[in-house]
Amino acid sequence: MQIYRHIPKLLLLGFWVSSLALAQQQDLSQENKPQPIPPSIKDQIWRIGFFHAPPLGFLNDSGEAEGFAVDLLNRIAADNQLTIEWQYADFPELIRAIKLGAIDIFPGLGYSDERAKYLLYSEQSFINVWGQVFLPINSKVETIFDLEGKTIAMLNGGINGDNFLKQCRQFEVKCHATYANSYEDVFALLASDKVDAVVANNIYGISMAKQYRFFASNIMFNPFQVFITQNPDSNRAFLMIYDRTIKAWKKDPNSYYYQARQKWLDTTADEPLPQWFYYTLFSVLLVALGGLMAAIFYHQKFHKSMAIILSQRKQLRQIINHMPHIIYVHNYQGDVVLLNHSAAEFFGLPIIDYEPFNIYQFLNDHPQFKHLIEHRSAASSVNSEVKVKNKQMQIRDLMVSKTPLTNESSKSNLMLTVAVDMTERKNFEMQIKYLMQHDELTGLANINLIRDHLQQGIDQCADKSCHGALLFIDIDQFKTLNDAQGHRFGDVVLKTVAQRLSTLIRVNDLVGRLGSDVFLLHLSNLNADIALAEKKALEFAEGVCDRICDPIIYEQNTYHVTACIGLTLYPRDGQRVTTLLQRADTALYEAKNRGRSRIRVFKETMEHAVKERHALETDIHHALKNNDIKLLFQPILTFNDDLYNGWEALARWQHPQRGLLMPDTFIPIIEQASLMSQFGYWVFERVCQQIQSHQKHNPNEQFYISVNISMSQLRDRHFIDHISQLINRYKIAPGYLEFEMTESILMYESRQATEILNQLKLLGVRIAIDDFGTGYSSFTHLKQLPIDKIKIDQSFIEDIPDNTEHVAMVQSIVAMARAMKLQVVAEGVETKAQFEFLKTLHCDYYQGFYFAKPASLLKVKT
Repeated sequence: MQIYRHIPKLLLLGFWVSSLALAQQQDLSQENKPQPIPPSIKDQIWRIGFFHAPPLGFLNDSGEAEGFAVDLLNRIAADNQLTIEWQYADFPELIRAIKLGAIDIFPGLGYSDERAKYLLYSEQSFINVWGQVFLPINSKVETIFDLEGKTIAMLNGGINGDNFLKQCRQFEVKCHATYANSYEDVFALLASDKVDAVVANNIYGISMAKQYRFFASNIMFNPFQVFITQNPDSNRAFLMIYDRTIKAWKKDPNSYYYQARQKWLDTTADEPLPQWFYYTLFSVLLVALGGLMAAIFYHQKFHKSMAIILSQRKQLRQIINHMPHIIYVHNYQGDVVLLNHSAAEFFGLPIIDYEPFNIYQFLNDHPQFKHLIEHRSAASSVNSEVKVKNKQMQIRDLMVSKTPLTNESSKSNLMLTVAVDMTERKNFEMQIKYLMQHDELTGLANINLIRDHLQQGIDQCADKSCHGALLFIDIDQFKTLNDAQGHRFGDVVLKTVAQRLSTLIRVNDLVGRLGSDVFLLHLSNLNADIALAEKKALEFAEGVCDRICDPIIYEQNTYHVTACIGLTLYPRDGQRVTTLLQRADTALYEAKNRGRSRIRVFKETMEHAVKERHALETDIHHALKNNDIKLLFQPILTFNDDLYNGWEALARWQHPQRGLLMPDTFIPIIEQASLMSQFGYWVFERVCQQIQSHQKHNPNEQFYISVNISMSQLRDRHFIDHISQLINRYKIAPGYLEFEMTESILMYESRQATEILNQLKLLGVRIAIDDFGTGYSSFTHLKQLPIDKIKIDQSFIEDIPDNTEHVAMVQSIVAMARAMKLQVVAEGVETKAQFEFLKTLHCDYYQGFYFAKPASLLKVKT
């Protein structure tokens, strides 16, 4: 009876340490669907590295790779017609080789955050192991505390050594670590008495312990899964085939996986007696001798010792019961000999000391616990992940470790089960994975998920000879709208567009957000005929434009937004994800250059146009530096007597190869190159110089020069300071300088524009609204601004008096301007009919080719 009183203490102390570390198990399982395997990978030679770690992998007497992992990968390669080249080296050399890409695959690695920075892990593990300490037969080490001051050998770069040292630090045990480049060298150090113990994984360690007559201690820690890894830059097809095959094998008890496992990992035969048996026998003899001596000599001391033992036993039971993991032990008949409080609570049993019961009879009445209770092989430990419903019928994810406990006959008669609840961690990891693949604001797919989905579509069409489409969708003038109405309104617009796009797609399509106001639609498997596929994609794009244009209600106001779309089709426009994304963006750029709510399908000529724009952007830097951009001045005249009222400054670029370029060609490029502020101040200074020069030679003449300002200039916080400096430097009197801005600036930058206009008026600058009639501003809004005149856009002038709708528009603008006491300028007057009609409306001023074209000098009428 004395033996059985001390067995639980020795057993459970070791497994308590093991269960503490089990909570740190890394889970690399992913839910990605298998992807089709391109035929081209069959021509590749896959370089797989391995080191001496029997029975997982080793170099046999014939110089060939052999072992459990070797058999699995050879079988997978044979089934998929792949070519493998095995490369043998020490562990640290293989780590450097996989980093540098000298090998493609490295099997037999546990997960760590450090390795995950430079390695890509498989989804499926091929074995579960744990770290274990191995000792000489005569070692007096019983627990991890006995390793204080000892020298421990471990594999250089191995995860078991790192985990063991963390465990020592946790229990404040100070030991000395020494490293070797192979497990053979590690165990050779112990065999030559150069170290006190060895740290290795349990499977390889047991194999070496048989060779050297070492024994496996009860000091076990950090169960973990073993994966295959690859260099992230290598072809990922092998990992995909491996994951698909292993996953299928694990579901079939008769598969090759379990046949190989039985061949290499069945360690029932020739297994040495465990360490605890000797320590138990020694402890029993010691206690018996102590009891005999105490009975004869120290009766009182005997009772004191017994009190200490009972106290320690009580403390150990308290430790076991306070652990948050499920722990229970039963024999192979099902009789439970140990059950902690966490297990009792999970099973729905009273937490107080339970009555003896049979776990298998309990299973008959509670079948939901099948995967947790079911009996596994008695030959070796088993680690697995299971989903089990607890007593409250909640599904919990458990990491379960079942370890057989053997007696003196090397026969397993007890089974220890330790289960760690991983549900919260799994849910957290799923949440992290979701956030890594989805946009936080809209919940749509982000660029990571988009790339994966698009690659699947490309592979699918390669196999089925079909066509798919990629649509880039950009909300027109979103930044302007967002800045004007506020970011809350911008978020409402983005969420609304995201919801509308989500309702349009089919089951196998994907809608995502690339960032800011750019959305993406992936339409998979449209049609085998390219013409029909393009037609369907265009029809879908038109439906997208119509749906986005639907009204948006925000704070009791109605808003309308539009969008431009760039469209590419695969495999016609490319068979690589990066190519399709780039060309869809090119098509979108072309659509936006055409105006609002436009759709453009990618053409190769667009890429040429993009290159031309890039070339112009390069040239624009030289042009600004060399003053190749010139200013021309177009007169603004009165209708009554054709007298000069002023001039508008117009920029022209005489390009050395392309000839004369108009502002609509190079001003957008200047904007995109963030050169507008530099260019704008250059224009302002040239205009101020012209005003000063003309005023000097014509001191009695009243005139002004008008110059355009852009939205980016208004956003420049130094704008007013620069204008004020120019006015003072060139002594510009009030009324001689006029700024023109478009309606869109006033609409979207109303608050900032009003403040700047008021400051400009204080500096004596006149204000005109250019291209009036093309925007959305109202006269009510204009009344709140300090403006002097409006300029009717030439699109309304070009077809009057023949176009009655435009005639009515011009009449209304002139009448309302008169009511607001604003001057009116008609732009683009080119014919006598236009001139005579506008004169009847009593329009104030006009400019256009009817009288004069822009000139380099301020010409006056003679």
